Amino acid sequence: MQTPSKSKKATKLFTSGKKGMPPGSLIYTGKQQSQEIIIEVIHFSKDNHFYESKTITEIQDLDTSQGKYWINIIGLSNVDIIKQVCDKFGIHSLFIEDILNIHQRPKLEVEQDYLYVPFKSFHWNDAEMLLEYEQFSFILLKNVLLTFQEHAGDQFDGLRDRISKVDSVVRNKGLDYLFYRLIDVTVDHYFEAIENIGDHLENLENKILKHPHTEDIGLVQVFNREIMILRRHVFPLREVLFRLSNADHPVLDIQTRKYFLDVLDHTIQVIDTIETYREINFSLRDLQLNTISYEMNRVVKTLTIISTYFIPVTFIVGIYGMNFRYMPELNLRYGYLFVWILMILVVIGLTVYFRRKKWF
Repeated sequence: MQTPSKSKKATKLFTSGKKGMPPGSLIYTGKQQSQEIIIEVIHFSKDNHFYESKTITEIQDLDTSQGKYWINIIGLSNVDIIKQVCDKFGIHSLFIEDILNIHQRPKLEVEQDYLYVPFKSFHWNDAEMLLEYEQFSFILLKNVLLTFQEHAGDQFDGLRDRISKVDSVVRNKGLDYLFYRLIDVTVDHYFEAIENIGDHLENLENKILKHPHTEDIGLVQVFNREIMILRRHVFPLREVLFRLSNADHPVLDIQTRKYFLDVLDHTIQVIDTIETYREINFSLRDLQLNTISYEMNRVVKTLTIISTYFIPVTFIVGIYGMNFRYMPELNLRYGYLFVWILMILVVIGLTVYFRRKKWF
């Protein structure tokens, strides 16, 4: 398991990139992309379903008075197009600013004709050992659901398929139900990202117990950062869902509001799991430091025991290495053998003593 390099996205997550700019400044704070903005339009009712890609001119001429429209804008780098789409539906410039600023926390903004909710979608990148995130912005109007995402590809293909089926619940209910399902799918994907982190924490714990290494502290810090990112963006979602479940607004049906309580319950489970893994990560840091300290103590203990053996032996040899003329043992025929036997007996005695003390 290698220590991953620091994620650029994780670094930028805490900066807005709009320091010193006046309110309402329309600046995309994400990474600039060369791809063109794609505008997907799904027009559906109980009897009909149309899926097509449109230009900004076609969007401006679109009549949304009949049926239900899910308009998904992929890519935020072209500020002018984002502004034109929002102007078409009377979205306030401050909300356009929030759509372009990808460092928003989940929140619910209530206007007379629409609701605005931004939140993050998370995906675990196993190769680089980090969380990849993308901001989604939802604007729910009476006949139109506007969604904004940074990149192509999302977790909503299953919902698109369901809308194409005549007997689909999504198709036969209002846009507020589709709005709920989009949030529900996103929260379900949180579990997948968290489970990946949990698997890596378990593997890291086994590695620390078997072969502790100082580099593991870097991995513990990486997981701590990723967990904090999740925590920072999931905790506010709890309040958003609670407000949605109690919101009295024309674009929300009273029956749909009940579904947000179910998503709220899932979100609380996600939060509990995040807190559990956060505590596990803290314990892994302590375990890592304690294990390394224990291994160092074992080495020191071993060296100390070895040194203890040599202290009396060196003392004995030192006595008979003194240059005095009259030393009785020097004239003994078996004096050399006697000294060796004495040193061996000292070593054996020390070994027995250490064993009884259970020092090794």
